[in-house]
Amino acid sequence: LVFLIVALIVEKTAGPSMTTNILYLGAYIFTGQQGVRSAIASLREAVLDVDVLMVLAALGAALIGAPFAGALLLFLFSFSNGLQRHAMERTQRAIESLLTLRPAEALVKRNGTTLKVAVEELEIGEIVVVRPGEQIPVDGVISEGSTNVDESSLIGESMPVSKALGSPLFAGTLNQSGGIELTVTKRSEDSALSRMVKLVAEAQAEKSGTQRFLEKAE
Repeated sequence: LVFLIVALIVEKTAGPSMTTNILYLGAYIFTGQQGVRSAIASLREAVLDVDVLMVLAALGAALIGAPFAGALLLFLFSFSNGLQRHAMERTQRAIESLLTLRPAEALVKRNGTTLKVAVEELEIGEIVVVRPGEQIPVDGVISEGSTNVDESSLIGESMPVSKALGSPLFAGTLNQSGGIELTVTKRSEDSALSRMVKLVAEAQAEKSGTQRFLEKAE
């Protein structure tokens, strides 16, 4: 953008010169790198997409003596790609934040003792102890005790849900009131929270019908 603005100012004040050409070349180099790489990748796959067309349009503008138009086109294209990457990164951070809802370790009863193990090591049927104020580490059902659970992180319901013997519990939700024991019904990778994270990631990677239509239009 700096090269583009300086080149335009120099061109308006002193007219076209070698200096303006060098400045426009700098603008082309800085803003066109990603587009050129994407265009080359598309051409290798025999695909004519918007990346190829943008690069050809910018080169054509330079050849007919309109380098400002070509540099501006590449800048806008590069800027829009940057915004798109920023949006994708925000979505990725949101997905990663979902995973932090689930604790990394859990208290499990084994061989008459209670020990702390990684959530990934929990097996179906094991008994997990969850104290008041702790996050529930894995999906299961209450085998001892009763409590109120804040499930807003998973389903959006702001009111705590009362849980008694046999009630289902979900990883990532918050045990609010009483100490309980739960029987594991699903491994950590099969929990509702893990499935939700997987679905969000798949939806992020999959192109919508509107996006496919716009690519054809481009």
